[in-house]
Amino acid sequence: MRIDRRLAPILVLLGLLGSGCTLLSENDRACTLILAHGLNVTVRDSVTGIAAGRGAIVGARDGAYSELLQFLGEVIPSDSLTFLGAPERAGTYLITVTKAGYLTWVRTGVQVVSDECHVHPVTVDVRLQPSSP
Repeated sequence: MRIDRRLAPILVLLGLLGSGCTLLSENDRACTLILAHGLNVTVRDSVTGIAAGRGAIVGARDGAYSELLQFLGEVIPSDSLTFLGAPERAGTYLITVTKAGYLTWVRTGVQVVSDECHVHPVTVDVRLQPSSP
């Protein structure tokens, strides 16, 4: 059986969730094996409030590091508005969102911190402004 490569991260995550495994750090703190994303970006239309993630491109940059965030609507078919990125990566990010028919959205200084186990996810709520006709 062939599995779509886009489903692989979700299948791994589900397997880890079901296993209940933990690791002990030097401080005897139980750390889960779950992958935490530092950036959780939601994208909506600023006028209607409706999810506007489909077709948007969300990028994150921290110094020399950059990535395009994963749109959940492509992995789990839905009207999702969420993008995930910065897996287990602390940093200070510049986030950009582009989508046809909308003005480019930019935010600087989005800080993701971590502890000895995981990053602490930051949710960024993007409200895209429609471009003038």
